[in-house]
Amino acid sequence: MGGGGAWNDERCGMRNPSVCKMSKIIIEGTDVPVTPNGCDLGWVAYGGSCYGVPGKITAEWDRSQLSCQAVGAKLASIKDRYEQSVVTSVLAQEHGNPVWIGLNDLIVAGEYHWSDGTAVTYTNWDYLEPKENNGNCVAATTGVMAGLWQVKSCNTRYDYLCESVREGYTAAPTVTPPRNPTTPHDTNCAEGWIGYGDRCFGVSIIYIVNLF
Repeated sequence: MGGGGAWNDERCGMRNPSVCKMSKIIIEGTDVPVTPNGCDLGWVAYGGSCYGVPGKITAEWDRSQLSCQAVGAKLASIKDRYEQSVVTSVLAQEHGNPVWIGLNDLIVAGEYHWSDGTAVTYTNWDYLEPKENNGNCVAATTGVMAGLWQVKSCNTRYDYLCESVREGYTAAPTVTPPRNPTTPHDTNCAEGWIGYGDRCFGVSIIYIVNLF
């Protein structure tokens, strides 16, 4: 079988990968639901958080916050483009209506902050947003154009994206730089060479002349 799935004749003595077929193994159900990656079923894990749209029940922004808290979560806060890409993948599976996130300017108009108090270090506004005349709360688009932020009236009923703590997650250790890093210098190197540590580096160019 070729790379595109087409069949072709080959010598039987050739060493090639093979495709095997076997009957399915019937696995008995468990009494306790399995929570892959430390998140509830249907939620997506990233870093120390789990993301999900619970219940598919629409609510105003403040009630959405309470609904997230009822399941041990909060409205999602997005700190960088990596987290945004995960959120976008979740929202792309939704039906196309906006979904509430934790961003708002309810305290001071025009000064946006996350509902959990974390600083705003990243934004992903839709075209011509934020439209502050539309309201004080922020929702994210879903469907084909998922992940873009739009200002909406806080009294509008939308689904909501919750973020909870990922159980059993241990962050990777932070690697600290050496206290005395090596400073490159060209001392004791030939002209045109670059020094680093106790070595010199250079590129030699040899011209070959064809005499015939």
